Amino acid sequence: SQDGDHDVVPPVLALHRDGPAPLSLFQQRFWFLHRAGQPYRASLALQLHGDLNVAAFEQALAEVVRRHEVLRSCFPDEDGRPMQQVLPLAQALPLPLALTDLSALPQDASESTMLRLVAEEAQRPIDLANGPVLRAALVRNAEDRHTLLLTMHHIVYDAWSLGILMRELDAGYRAARQGLPSPLAPLPVQYADFAAWQHQRLQGDSLARLLGWWRDKLHDVPQVLNLPMDRPRTAQAQGGETLECPLPDALSDGLQALARRTGSTLFMTMLAAFDAL
Repeated sequence: SQDGDHDVVPPVLALHRDGPAPLSLFQQRFWFLHRAGQPYRASLALQLHGDLNVAAFEQALAEVVRRHEVLRSCFPDEDGRPMQQVLPLAQALPLPLALTDLSALPQDASESTMLRLVAEEAQRPIDLANGPVLRAALVRNAEDRHTLLLTMHHIVYDAWSLGILMRELDAGYRAARQGLPSPLAPLPVQYADFAAWQHQRLQGDSLARLLGWWRDKLHDVPQVLNLPMDRPRTAQAQGGETLECPLPDALSDGLQALARRTGSTLFMTMLAAFDAL
């Protein structure tokens, strides 16, 4: 529907699903890339400090996976068209978690073994058609230090949702340690509901209007981003290193506020700053 010259955006509603659901446009891209031989997955090694109650941690992780259908979905195809299908929790997240104990090893041996475990986990493929698309394992580095090895396919997460996962895992673990139920309220909609909403929204005149707006905005963008700006572009290499540079809280808050005021992402704001520099 329309209100004057502006679309009235309908809300995302929980839909009755008695079978597989469609993929969002974001998921379709990653499904295609996966089939083309580019498995976009991330393997994270998250350090956990302090006395870890493994049973409570497993309970909290299971609750997050149960709560978010997309984390326990697989992506088979029917006649060449991908669909997402929710798996039972036990199939999507086998429990108890595999636990590797390195606490008795000397430090050098423990660190080298840890690096090997991380590398092996990063190389293990993910079967999108059958799942699971999320894997988790624990490593005990010392009595008061553990590492969570978490591997997920990009079809079910991005950097923003990773932050949500960590917050919900923390809240669930704190409650489980005290024998309390999860403090997280039920979700009104699931990601599959958003995918269905997106397909309904992006079609016909509405899709043509949105594509026209972006074509107008991007008609004269450069085809190549020539950085750095003070010398000719060099041949691009795949290798590189990461340099961490923590920002003060006040500066970080100011950058995010600037991004919101200008309707841009934090990445766009930082890239503009780099370009100006």
